Amino acid sequence: MKTWLFHADPQFHDLQKEIIKGRVEDWRPWVYVDEMEKGDRVVLWQSGPRGGVHGFGHLAGRSYLSGKEHRVNICYDELLDQPAFKAKLRKHPVLRNLSILKMPNGKNPSRVQDQEYRALKDLIASDVINIFSSYSQEENRFTNGLVSILDLSRYSRQSLFEVFLRELLNFDLQAEIRKCRVLTGIDDSTADAELCGTDIRIRIETKTKSGTLREDQISSHLDRLKRCREERKVLVILTPDDGSSGYIRKFLANRDITSFRSSKHHVLHLEWRRVYEFFEQITKGRPSVFRELV
Repeated sequence: MKTWLFHADPQFHDLQKEIIKGRVEDWRPWVYVDEMEKGDRVVLWQSGPRGGVHGFGHLAGRSYLSGKEHRVNICYDELLDQPAFKAKLRKHPVLRNLSILKMPNGKNPSRVQDQEYRALKDLIASDVINIFSSYSQEENRFTNGLVSILDLSRYSRQSLFEVFLRELLNFDLQAEIRKCRVLTGIDDSTADAELCGTDIRIRIETKTKSGTLREDQISSHLDRLKRCREERKVLVILTPDDGSSGYIRKFLANRDITSFRSSKHHVLHLEWRRVYEFFEQITKGRPSVFRELV
């Protein structure tokens, strides 16, 4: 089985919107048309300043002629929750040799060697939060601190996930959280962080200034969350605003949010004040390394 990398020009294709599992689209191959076979793996690359690997697929058949052009049908398998951006790939000892990085204007498709494909899958599987790294925007630093503490609690004697969600969001979590990370933005429509567990995905959008929520941004979060494979999906909106204010009540009543909500889909607002109060209680217990970090 071979692996091919197809790159998409952002002026004509937005892979974040186009990659839907099971969807089949035809692409134009310029080279290797006689070597591609049904079932071959496909790596989907978005070109441009924020370029990188955004998803995976497979060839639904061999290439064929349509008029005077060669075409090939690609079946989309997966849209990555966190793209593997080219800046990170260039630092990888194996992936820095990808053809797309050496010849970004090359013709579709380019070859991906087996060791490169394995390294890419390993990198994506292990892509987690950078504990206490610094971020340029204030809201990202706040998000990173919160998610870091929640993640570190798993390695202390006081795992906070269930208590945090139950006390602050009135959300009863039955599944174990297995991954938490700050998300590197594709653009400002990317959520700031996510918590993933057995059949549940919780995404977090943070604001550090009151009255700065944007309906278009939240709608984009919900659209991407709908395409995640987990059955239970939650968007947490974390802001300094009073949760009982008319501003928040009106915002949560917009059409996109109300149509998203169901027995297993939730949109919840959380005040930063309550987060600080929650962690203040943690620091009052018996001294420990974890409490010092909090």
